[in-house]
Amino acid sequence: MKHRWLILAIMPLALCGQSQSRTEIGAPIENFRLPVFGEDGNRIWDLQGKQGIYGDDGVLDVERMTLRTFPPGQPKTPEMLIESPQARIFPEENRAAGNGYLFLQATNGSYAIVGREWQWLGDEGKILIGSEARVTFKQALGSILE
Repeated sequence: MKHRWLILAIMPLALCGQSQSRTEIGAPIENFRLPVFGEDGNRIWDLQGKQGIYGDDGVLDVERMTLRTFPPGQPKTPEMLIESPQARIFPEENRAAGNGYLFLQATNGSYAIVGREWQWLGDEGKILIGSEARVTFKQALGSILE
């Protein structure tokens, strides 16, 4: 994957930032943050969580996840905010998933999505909602009869 070298370089920093002791695979990491950068050096997404557990399979289980995505060339202005009580992050695949609820909001306030059994596919720019999906648009759509 094109972001792999950046993820592998940053993961130890994110995982070890809470204490001076060595972080073990499977040990919980409290209040962490993991930024991911593209090939151009710009931030493409930023993950935060109350607690994360990094497995030996490279998957990160996150409690109280907040994921911000950034549009190309604008690493300071988030495009959307995704929150979920429980999530699995697949950093090497640039995706996340969860069986519980997801709350997604465009940072410009134009729409919000709530649903369960979700997936975020970062490389494709897609959010898939498996059940109980509700989308709210907060801007005029114009006349649908024209």
